[in-house]
Amino acid sequence: MSRSLKSRLGALEQSTGRRDVQPSAHEESVQRHTLQSLGFTYEDMGEGSFWHRMLSYDVLSLYGQVRFQDIQTTDLSLLAKACKLPAADVEANLRFYDTETTGLGTGAGTFPFLHAVGQIEDDEWVIHQYFVDDFAEEPALLSAIVRRHFRDGGVCITFNGKSFDWPLFLNRLVMYRIERPEQVRQMDLLHPSRRLWRRKLQRVSLGHVEEGIMGVRRTDDLPGREAPARYFSYLQDQDVEKIRPVLDHNAADVSALLGLSVVLADVLGGHRDVATAGEYAALGKWRDEWEDYDLADKCWRSATQCPDATWREFWLSSLRYKRLREWDKACAVWEHMAAEFTWSTNPLIELAKYYEHRAKDFSKALAYAQVALQRARSHSTMSTDQAVVAAVEHRIHRIQRRLDQSSANEAQ
Repeated sequence: MSRSLKSRLGALEQSTGRRDVQPSAHEESVQRHTLQSLGFTYEDMGEGSFWHRMLSYDVLSLYGQVRFQDIQTTDLSLLAKACKLPAADVEANLRFYDTETTGLGTGAGTFPFLHAVGQIEDDEWVIHQYFVDDFAEEPALLSAIVRRHFRDGGVCITFNGKSFDWPLFLNRLVMYRIERPEQVRQMDLLHPSRRLWRRKLQRVSLGHVEEGIMGVRRTDDLPGREAPARYFSYLQDQDVEKIRPVLDHNAADVSALLGLSVVLADVLGGHRDVATAGEYAALGKWRDEWEDYDLADKCWRSATQCPDATWREFWLSSLRYKRLREWDKACAVWEHMAAEFTWSTNPLIELAKYYEHRAKDFSKALAYAQVALQRARSHSTMSTDQAVVAAVEHRIHRIQRRLDQSSANEAQ
């Protein structure tokens, strides 16, 4: 009779002298006490055990210049629109979610060892942290997160979570055949932050936005890139001091998500001042998308009047006026650009187009096209520049023919 797999494995262990050593009751108690010293409890919801802790703060507490309770009174409807969500979806059931992982991918090789969910509970801001101390505990931990925080849908607010944290979380659920939560809408704050502040900040990371926009400067904060090494080192020796900074960093990130939500909502709603051309241009683009053209016009005018306004703000503003067929305003911007940016051919070409096709003033169209040709030739160093030269030359020949024809018609 063939031996069972269990008996064969036992024979293999005997031949190699290897025995699986189970931790003693004392060792398990020491391990649990180590995490308990950080406020964790070892919980079981009927599907296995896992580590969980709660950090609670009064809603009147400040994070930077924002009180946690501000999230309950701030109008988030425009922030929802900026994140491509229906405004009605953000009225309640907000969950602020962040993870710490062993890598930057979303596949099976990247392991999220720490999950944090922040939410308002009664009169407190509560951060729930779920820590994977043993890989075998992960299924029960993931199931608890779904049942406690995402079973009823709601809005999951993250920073780059739409493309990283949340897909990674869902992939882990699929791996363990845990039912995925339905109707959870994603509000990723990275995208509106990048649109508003990519010129103002060196990098649009959560830390840079905190410091540069929210006025929060963390002290003794662990860089997120060091979290994986800290976690693996902790698993080796159970030294709680190695993982404590990772937990603190993660909790601060979740609180920052709440604060940033309030700041973004206030900026979009006009309740928080902005000062740079890039910010005004971003607001103008949003208002145009929402067909709020009066406010969009104010934003674009402010953008071009800012001391740090660049060619880009003027150009986008002119194209907006062109799209709306506000030709007087478009021409005024192009004429300003032609005088201010003496290397640029685009505004001169647009003026030549306008006077040729709209105003039918061929003399002016020819004059602008000729200046554009001079600039294009003086800056012609690449094949694309040569193409511009050829296109402007073709335009000049056409305008000249039309001007000659117009003169001949007048003579008759």
